[in-house]
Amino acid sequence: MPPPPPPNPGWGEWEHCTSCLPSNPVLKALGTGQTVSICQAACENTTGCKYINFALGTNQDCNLFQTCDSPSHQAPGKCNGNDWWSTMQYSGHDHYSPHVQSRYQFHGAEEAEKATTAAPIWSLGISGGQQTGQQGSLAISGNDYFVENIFEELDAPGEFFLQTAQPGHQLGPILFLIPPTGVSLDHDAPIRMEAAVHPRVVQLRGSNDVTFAHDIVLRDVHIVHSAPTYMADYEMPSGGDWSLHRGGAVFLDGTEDVVVQNVTVDQAGGNGIFLSNHAWRTNLTDNTIAHAGDSAILLVGSTDLMNGTRNTYPAFTSVTGNLCYEMGYYGKQTAAVFKSIAYQSYIGGNVFFNSPRSLVNFNDAFRGGDMLVDNVMWGAVTETADHAR
Repeated sequence: MPPPPPPNPGWGEWEHCTSCLPSNPVLKALGTGQTVSICQAACENTTGCKYINFALGTNQDCNLFQTCDSPSHQAPGKCNGNDWWSTMQYSGHDHYSPHVQSRYQFHGAEEAEKATTAAPIWSLGISGGQQTGQQGSLAISGNDYFVENIFEELDAPGEFFLQTAQPGHQLGPILFLIPPTGVSLDHDAPIRMEAAVHPRVVQLRGSNDVTFAHDIVLRDVHIVHSAPTYMADYEMPSGGDWSLHRGGAVFLDGTEDVVVQNVTVDQAGGNGIFLSNHAWRTNLTDNTIAHAGDSAILLVGSTDLMNGTRNTYPAFTSVTGNLCYEMGYYGKQTAAVFKSIAYQSYIGGNVFFNSPRSLVNFNDAFRGGDMLVDNVMWGAVTETADHAR
């Protein structure tokens, strides 16, 4: 069995009273009046940055360095605690690179010899931020975030780690799993593992811009576990600050006269039901959408910049009798019903509850004609503080 991957690196410990200057060139200077988190975030997002030099106790000057191989040390007695330059090492840009540890972690000839044979350093690369139109920083520090597939975090029931096939090893991928509480794995019995593959389970699309899929009824279907989409493309459809992924477990684009009735969408990895562009005279009734990764129901069109005269928007939509709850497992800029560039939508007689942000969001007033009546809603803004319902 291949060994588990080595630990992911990050920031080391402060080495107080040391300066990378004047021996090493500055990669980037942020100037004075910074904070530690800003200085670290700048290094994390600057290619080649491996060290920060920060004036902790004085003017909070921040400088970034690629190398710091001959740090100067303040003379004994002149450094009071941490009020001179302090250096911190970052090891997050090289995904896999043998590296001799800096002199800050090793002292003496014996330790230096050990350093030359130290294990390779692995990086923790992050990406994202497109899931919200407010465009947060990519820096880990100061942000809430999800991480997945890190072996060192495999420590609780229900968690897993998938190790892909490694070059030079004959074994294929290996799944490490801690069974959920109450689940016993009998090694004498077969084990069935299921993984979501398709982000869109049901898709109805017209063949072109003028030939639509029409007169279709989708009824009494139970859809479970569509694939997550939180790392896919997101877009800002109109003037609000929301962004979204144009997709869903049930996806309609280029349709007319479609009925979706008594359909259950359970634990969609992304959106539940998505009406995109030309989806006219759609009736969504008596459906249940629970535990969606993003929003439950979305009506989203598109325009040519400021030109909204093309019929590329949902229109004459009826959303009635639906139960939507516990949406926004991954995305927090989510709602039970989200409407953007959609015309004459009737949303009535539904039950919506428990959303991290909105329950109903009209992102714009495109053409008007919308009605929101007789809905029962509670438990909005459970994880954000942006607005009310």
